[in-house]
Amino acid sequence: MGVFGRDAAPDLDNNIDGGNTVVKQAIDDATYEGDDIFVGRVYKNKEDFKLKMAIHALQRKFHFRHTRSDKKVVLLNCVADSCPWRVYVIRLEDCDNYQVRSACLEHTCSVEARSNYHKQASARVVGEFMRPQYMGAGSGPRPGEGIAMDGARGSMGNSYSLLPAYLHALKAANPGTLTALETIVDELGNQRFKYLFFALAASINGLKFMRKVIVIDGVHLRGNYGGCVITASAQDGNFQIFPVAFGIVDSENDRAWEWFLTMLRQILPNDPTVTFVSDMHSSIYSSLRKVYEISGYIMIYGKIAS
Repeated sequence: MGVFGRDAAPDLDNNIDGGNTVVKQAIDDATYEGDDIFVGRVYKNKEDFKLKMAIHALQRKFHFRHTRSDKKVVLLNCVADSCPWRVYVIRLEDCDNYQVRSACLEHTCSVEARSNYHKQASARVVGEFMRPQYMGAGSGPRPGEGIAMDGARGSMGNSYSLLPAYLHALKAANPGTLTALETIVDELGNQRFKYLFFALAASINGLKFMRKVIVIDGVHLRGNYGGCVITASAQDGNFQIFPVAFGIVDSENDRAWEWFLTMLRQILPNDPTVTFVSDMHSSIYSSLRKVYEISGYIMIYGKIAS
């Protein structure tokens, strides 16, 4: 045990004029020293000491245990009982700072005994370890999963830009398919997605064989761009769900629902023998009264148990 690399710092007494300045200088000096350990080094508080020690252990690939830890003293030892490595710190009087009073930094343990050093890598420790790499950066690192997903499936932004080509191919491969794509122009003059509607030819041709009940509903989309998926479905003679049409809109509002129902009316005429079923969303009700004014309408007050 003893001093490593430099003399011990002077005892800090906050009751003496200029004591706080000395403490600040010691802390700044500790920051400058990085994760090195030496007798006299001062840490801002107990948590700062634990964090720096975890980083120190990760970089040197060893593991330690807390032999003693209370409000005044922290004693760390190597996980191997026979190894002399230890660090002893105490809390300085009248402040939250902790100072290294003794340290033995020599390891005599085996590589196997030190192999669990990765246990020090908590989320906070890893974050502190990587923080200097991104200081001043406009944004942090992108999650690896997101990068992999974009590489395999393509990004959401690029997918929206491919919609015109996709809808063209959809109609070419399925003659009779109905599609609609509505955009808006932003302040830079770029075309931005607003609404999408499509009904496959198979659904349009099979609609006349379905029961005269149409269920319409919407669900929120997850992701960077949000929005809602709106659907219309029927039921066949075997009580199976028959998809009729799909739409993507910004949200379940009056304009979006009216636009979707207006497109739906091209394949499903306004008919008093047709009944719509939906939840109690006010936008659905008001839009149906405008587009399908003579059709029936049933509101479901709650979810029906399956």
